[in-house]
Formats: sequence, C-alpha cells, structure tokens
Amino acid sequence: MHKKDSLSSLFEHGGIQLLRPLLEFQKSRLIATCETHNTRWAEDKTNQDRTLTARNAIRHIFSNHKLPVILSKESMLAVAQKTRSRVDKYKAAADKLFDSCSINLDIQTASLVVRLPPVEALLTNPTPTPPSSEKLQARNTAHYLLRRVVELVSPREHMVHESLANAVLAIYPSLASGGLQEGVRPARVFNSNWCLWTINTSAVDCTVKDGVFGQTDEWCISRQPPKIEAFESSSLHFPPMQTSGWQLFDGRFWVRVHNLTDRPIIMRMLTDTQLEHLNPLDPGAKMFNRRKQMRAILDTITPHALRRHLPALFLAPVNKEQEPTLIALPTLQSSPTLSQDDQNPWECTWEVRYKKVDPGARTLSDIVRKPVYHSVEFDPLNPLGMDAPQTSRRKKNLKDQKGDSRRSGPGSAWGGII
Repeated sequence: MHKKDSLSSLFEHGGIQLLRPLLEFQKSRLIATCETHNTRWAEDKTNQDRTLTARNAIRHIFSNHKLPVILSKESMLAVAQKTRSRVDKYKAAADKLFDSCSINLDIQTASLVVRLPPVEALLTNPTPTPPSSEKLQARNTAHYLLRRVVELVSPREHMVHESLANAVLAIYPSLASGGLQEGVRPARVFNSNWCLWTINTSAVDCTVKDGVFGQTDEWCISRQPPKIEAFESSSLHFPPMQTSGWQLFDGRFWVRVHNLTDRPIIMRMLTDTQLEHLNPLDPGAKMFNRRKQMRAILDTITPHALRRHLPALFLAPVNKEQEPTLIALPTLQSSPTLSQDDQNPWECTWEVRYKKVDPGARTLSDIVRKPVYHSVEFDPLNPLGMDAPQTSRRKKNLKDQKGDSRRSGPGSAWGGII
C-alpha cells in the first residue's frame, strides 16, 4: 500500500490481498498436523486427474515412478528455493533502481517520462567486457526494473515476460549474450506489453561514442496505439437517467458517470476521425463553443499521439444512422457542478480515478505530475438539439446522485473505497 498524500484521492487504493501462509509447508506435514488435531484432511478431487494439469501429471509421476536422485522431490524443492532466492535478489536490486529513477507520471493521459539508469548500474562489477554470467544477472535485474515502470501505464495487469526480455535488449543492447554487434544501436521506438516506448531525442546522453545512444536516455511511455477492434471492446455504456457503479476503462481508469439524459452515454477512446471533426467550424454550428474548447485542450497534449487513447464521453444518437456526439474529455476536464435548476445544460457528470500504482519508497507526489483540469464549456441553447428531461425526472435524478455519492467504489469486487 502506498503512502497517502495530496494525490491519493485521485487513485484507486482498494483491492484484495491474497495471503497463502501454508505454501511453504510440505503436504505430508500438513496432513500429519491435521491428524494430530483430529481434523479431517480435505482435498480437491480434481487433483487426482493426471490429464487435467501439468501439476497433476507431475504429482502422478512422483507417486508412481522411481526417479533419479537428481529429480527427487527434495532436489526439486531445493532448486525451486534457490531460484526463488535469486528472483528475490533481482527484484530487490530492481526496486532500488526504480526508487532512484526520475519518473514523471501523467495520470490524465496515462503516460510517463522516465530516465533509466546507465547499464553500469545494472552490473555488480562494471567492466568494459563483463562476462556472460554478469550480463545475465544484469538482464534479469533490468527485466524487473522495466516491469515496475511499465506497470504504471500498461492497460494490462499481467506482463508478458518475453516482451519484457525483448525490451531489455532494445534499451540495453550491450547486455546481449553475444555482446553489442557492430552497427546495432538501441531502439528509438518499440512496443512492449501494450505500451509504446519512444526515446526523447532532446534528452539523449551526448557523451556516448560511435553514434550509440547512452543508457541514461529519457523514454516516453504510453499506451500502445489500439487496434480498431479495441475501440469497441473497451467501450463502456451508461444507461439513461442512471448513476452507474464504478467501472474500469481500458485497464487504466476507474470511472463512474451520472447520466442525466434519456439516451445512453458511451465511453471509448478517440479515433482520428473524431479528432478531425473537432476542427474549427462555423460559429453557428451545433456545440461550436464546446468543440472549440475540446480542440484547444487536445492541442496542448504532446506528443499528439497520446490523444488517440484518451477516454472520451459520447452521447448516443437518436437513430443508428447518426454518429455519437462527443460531449466531454473526463480525464482532462473537471466535472460540472449540478444544481436544481431545471434549465441545467449538462448531459452528465463524472468521477475518474487512476488505477492502483506502486510508487515504491516514494510518495505519489514524488512521481506524479499534478493534474490540471479544464472547466467544461457549454452552449446555452440546448447544444445537443435533444429534448430536455422532464422536471420531475431531472430532480429525482439529482436527488439520487446525491445519495449515490456516498457509495464506495469501484465495486464490491474491490472490497472498499477507490
């Protein structure tokens, strides 16, 4: 659990912690303990099906076949313990390096800028030509370091180890088992674990030689540009005249929407076509002021590629032939404040929290850029051209919203407040 500070309220900090205190005990010892205390041993019947899992097959081999001493249960457990100790050592080294990295996390665009340590910091005994064993240890440390960094912005909870291994060699090619081959340079752009890594060329270490980038380069990391099918699969739908529960959008943002209209509201990522529609319009066009403001806000986002995976709220059309109407950018704009005024122009309000992150030994304020939210511009003359909700329905919705504001989130599965 991270230390609480002024930015804690902008992050999800619920969750369930899974504890397995008996994992280190041998099964035979657990059974003997149960028998000593007259407690019946209970076992899942599927454990006896050797075709169900690889673990069951191994259990069957140990129980029914005589294996060489090197493959005995004791030998295998000793190897597992030794491997676990090595992994713990690599993770501890990576955590220490992570705490020393310069990190600037932008929770409004789910992106960050990080300055990674030089390759010498990964080596136990830095030398011009480190041995293969030293390189292997350095690659393992770098693996867990990049994992800590990627987890801050990746839309996926579980990392792909092969992808991280490729990222290590893309950033630290000198750690390759065969050494740095002639003409091979660190990658400047690559994808890893659904994230796009782009080197910040303005911050390149100029002390390197032979045109090879230094290992203290700054990297910009953001969500990998989504495929077309991801736009619909990651969409969230909020029913008319309702307050939703907390929902996770694209693995990065927890959101809750108070829909005040008689049409569904949809959250999904912006497409290039929708960005083009925000270009300057005739001042007399529908929603001119609001669209002009959203365009101005998006123009401040750099690099511009970050705009392609921002969450946006759309009002569903009256008929399927029409396109949804973009009404807000909830991670960049502050939610409007509602009143009992029947002429209130807003379609919805929203709440947004960033996913749970681990800042290590630092506080969130140490690694997170302080968000700046823009107010929502509106056009006073029913900008969406829709029928305003009836007075009684709007007042009831506002009353329900006030009651719902006491709910905890993001849902019972997380067991607490966000």
